Amino acid sequence: MLTTRAVPPKPPPPEVSISPLLAQHLPVFRRLTTLLLPIRYPESFFKQTITLANIASVSRVALWGNEQKVIGAIRCVLELVPAEPHTDKKQGWEALMARTEADDHRKGSHRIYLATLFTLAPYRSLGIATALLNEILDTAKRVSVAAEYSPVSYIYAHVWEANDEALAWYTKNQFLEWGFVENYYPRLTPSGAKVLRRFV
Repeated sequence: MLTTRAVPPKPPPPEVSISPLLAQHLPVFRRLTTLLLPIRYPESFFKQTITLANIASVSRVALWGNEQKVIGAIRCVLELVPAEPHTDKKQGWEALMARTEADDHRKGSHRIYLATLFTLAPYRSLGIATALLNEILDTAKRVSVAAEYSPVSYIYAHVWEANDEALAWYTKNQFLEWGFVENYYPRLTPSGAKVLRRFV
């Protein structure tokens, strides 16, 4: 049987560096999130990005050049895997936020929720989003061997059902469709979100 090797992603340009998402990045992160993404997040969403360890530990920004300009970001949440099988009966991102406000360090199976991922338009197609994702995947492997955590089993995300470009990018990065949420993006038509998952 003929098999093919996965082509490794091209590295981002040398001008790009990946950094933890710190308080100094928060104003730009807030502005770009509001500008580029279809969900309007509450102030608590941004505050928790740097104040909760289970979010700050798995959130990053992409910086450009000596001026350290924020050109992209990924904001994730380290969660306990719920005891019940995954369902999407709850509607919208508000229900998800209600489950991720606690800074939970208990032992148990963990997963990473990819809440936001974006790159400014002039810097797209340079491998920056993939570099941000790979940094989180590498972090997940390190978290899995930390004494206070059990292994991280998978990473998952919601993607607007009509965003063919994003869906193709996630597929290219080994995510598979896992579920569907009606009315996840109430401001958009259609309003549904596909739930995509990749095992770590």
